[in-house]
Amino acid sequence: MRVVTAVVFSAVGMVLTFAATAEGQEKRAGHQPTIFDDTWPTDGSKPKQPAKGPKATRPDAAEAPRPAPAKPPESPAPTSGAPASEPRAGTRAPIPDSSAQEAAGRIVRELFESDYRDTSAAGKHRLATKLRRQAEKTGDDPAGRFVLLREARDLAINAGELELALGIVDQIGRQYATDWLPMKATAFLAVSPRVPASSAASFVSHGQTLLAHLLRADDYANASRLVVELVAVATRSHDLALVRTAQGIAQETQGILAEYDRVKLAFVKLRIDPKDPGGNLVVGQFYCFLKGEWDRGLPMLALGSDPVLSGLARTELAGPGTPLDQASLADGWWELAQKQSPAAKVQTQGHAGGWYRQALPNLKGLHRALAEKRVSDLGGTDARAVAPKTVATTDR
Repeated sequence: MRVVTAVVFSAVGMVLTFAATAEGQEKRAGHQPTIFDDTWPTDGSKPKQPAKGPKATRPDAAEAPRPAPAKPPESPAPTSGAPASEPRAGTRAPIPDSSAQEAAGRIVRELFESDYRDTSAAGKHRLATKLRRQAEKTGDDPAGRFVLLREARDLAINAGELELALGIVDQIGRQYATDWLPMKATAFLAVSPRVPASSAASFVSHGQTLLAHLLRADDYANASRLVVELVAVATRSHDLALVRTAQGIAQETQGILAEYDRVKLAFVKLRIDPKDPGGNLVVGQFYCFLKGEWDRGLPMLALGSDPVLSGLARTELAGPGTPLDQASLADGWWELAQKQSPAAKVQTQGHAGGWYRQALPNLKGLHRALAEKRVSDLGGTDARAVAPKTVATTDR
């Protein structure tokens, strides 16, 4: 048990640190060195402040590139951890008002009065299943159907039935205009203390899928809470391999959470002025080089204050049409990666690799040889980086 506790302590501590500091107010001014800079030290010493260069010229709004439709990033394999895609609000019923819910709730309690008396976990499971089935037969009563599903969800959570609870949350999200992702996170966090050791592996697996959706949605508060619960549930299972898996998830997530905490002021700037060059540069780097979300980051880099990054992003968004153009763009990203921190380098080289692969079938001579070598060099790299989430195509 001492080994498991020691393994978990570091991950929980790091995530709790983010949860505490995320609530503080950001008081930063001017440019601060980031993990994306080639001046970032690798020996743990304090990074040096960069020398001030000439003030970047803000691109005129009329000259800003018109981004081509970006190919969305590949979603994690659909599981009950999160719906494959969020339902369209226009196809869903509105949430019933409180008075309609109260009236429907009284009827549900009377109809299933005897079932509610069984407060055991098994009894709650049975009633949750029964209410869910009743909801499927109540299509002509939106308020009644919503209350049946809500009650079924809460009973499943109280019974510690993760699969059932998440399935009901998905059902609510498909049928009603509600923000399903925070609801999913809330259900996950609520069921966590009741998850038995036998279901810990399933909880961690579904939690990892949900975590990917939360990070994609920039819901870092729920993401930080979720990784704490993943480690806690894994610890209770006394399964050292599962604990290490949860710890790895927590450590990887911590890198994103900590960097977001450092750059979140830039997000505020962009809410005030979406074309702010400095804010676009910082947030674009965060999305591309840390999270690998190139479809979101490229338009920002194109509007950013760094001329090299802006040029590469504009070229990519314009859609290089010939194999040589594609290989040239890949060369640009590859050369940039050589000046980046190790973490950013992995993402950027992986993105370049996507362009090399696209161009390779029609390349010849030295251009082909160079592309083949660099793709081969990526052979041992993390698959998420080697297959970038967004690779532009020439058929736009």
